[in-house]
Amino acid sequence: MQNEEYLSLLRQGVSQWNQWRKENPEIQVDLSNLDLREISLVQANLSFANLQGAILEGANLSGAILLNSDLRQADCKQANLNGSNLVSANAQGAIFTQAKFMGGTLVDADFTGASLEETDFSGADLSGAILKSANLNKAILCEAKLLRTNLVKACLTKTDFSLTDLREADLRGAAVSQADFSDANCHGADLSEVDLSSANFSRAILPDPTCHL
Repeated sequence: MQNEEYLSLLRQGVSQWNQWRKENPEIQVDLSNLDLREISLVQANLSFANLQGAILEGANLSGAILLNSDLRQADCKQANLNGSNLVSANAQGAIFTQAKFMGGTLVDADFTGASLEETDFSGADLSGAILKSANLNKAILCEAKLLRTNLVKACLTKTDFSLTDLREADLRGAAVSQADFSDANCHGADLSEVDLSSANFSRAILPDPTCHL
């Protein structure tokens, strides 16, 4: 099938789309470079889908299943991904500025080099995710889970990590100017080569001395 045919199927509604995916699990869905802004994707099954370069600006993907999907270079500015499943998704270089991932499951997802400014990850699970060199300036990760998450050289200026689980996270070389780590659990995190002078660590559980605080 051509990707325009997949688009036609999506326009028939999520329930019909999900039923078709259930009946055709072997088909590799190609939605690359398509404009999907006007299509409701609430709870859509987009697992293993190729969404590389797709335009999803402002799209509603709440509760969508994006397991192992390819979102590289996709434009997802201001998209609603609350409660979505992006386990092992590849979102390298994608744009998620001001998007919402509240309560989402993003375990082992790859956001290397992604634009995540002012994105809301409140309560999301990003355990094992790769956010290397990503721009998370002013992002909200309050009460999120970032167990063993890779944040090497990430831009974290004014990022909200309050009450966040950062155990064993790797923040080497990250920029954390004015970031808020209040009440966060940073046990075992690596904060080497990080200027902590303007960050807020009030009431936070700090790494032990071997973790180079």
